[in-house]
Amino acid sequence: NLFRLASMRDQFRQTIVDHTTLLRLLQTSPTLDGLKGSAGLPKIDGTKVAYFGDSLGGIIGSLLAGVEPNHAAYILNVPAGALLTELAANSPNVYSLLNGSAALNFGFQNAQMPPWHPLVQLMQHVIDGGDPIGVASTTTAPLPIAGVTPKGRNLVVFEALGDEIVSNEGTEAMARAMGLGVVAPHGRLLASIPD
Repeated sequence: NLFRLASMRDQFRQTIVDHTTLLRLLQTSPTLDGLKGSAGLPKIDGTKVAYFGDSLGGIIGSLLAGVEPNHAAYILNVPAGALLTELAANSPNVYSLLNGSAALNFGFQNAQMPPWHPLVQLMQHVIDGGDPIGVASTTTAPLPIAGVTPKGRNLVVFEALGDEIVSNEGTEAMARAMGLGVVAPHGRLLASIPD
């Protein structure tokens, strides 16, 4: 929520802890005796757990992909990074929340809030610790964990051209930070993002 930026950052980070904990549990192939039915006992193969996220789920999945190497794959539909400077400042639906946040938190009424506005930059700084763009490069070029470098993540990222909630600027910034290429068919890249 843009009205409590630090809590949004912390909620994103807690969600990542929750997801990694769930994955660790599923990797133990837990018994599902309580779910036994006429078709028998269901089983979970903890090596085949993938993550699918859409919109906010894609944003959370981008952050998760940056820190969790053990999902079989990540399928991210309209994820974004640089949540204030790219997503909020360029999304028609989120921009109004950005203005409301500026008014509530800092007393700015009806301000124009382009990505380079000092207030947008300040708010971005508050949420940087929970912004997936900060760990995006580790999805394709992982860092060592306890002396072992995991393999790059299996990723599929989708962008919806003209998305009015998760702006294309935010999705393309995330894809570029992840080191992902653009696959045809694709509309022209946005002018504000250099090739």
